[in-house]
Amino acid sequence: MAIRNNLAVLLAVRGIKISQAAKDTGISRNTLFGIASNKNKMIQLETVNALCQYLEIAPGEFFIYTPDPASDGWWYKN
Repeated sequence: MAIRNNLAVLLAVRGIKISQAAKDTGISRNTLFGIASNKNKMIQLETVNALCQYLEIAPGEFFIYTPDPASDGWWYKN
């Protein structure tokens, strides 16, 4: 997967447990666990917005982009 999120690290650095983040944000614990473990294929923008506000970060700090070396520019072929 080329796009991942940094939620687990962001929470750990701040000493926040998923259960506490769930209570504070109103986002379900199961949803937060799925996001933090990068198992979700889709995250609602509303959820990203709530997490960014809660953690006081920009979306660029929430997501990590790592190009897939095997793709070799699959999106752009002449």
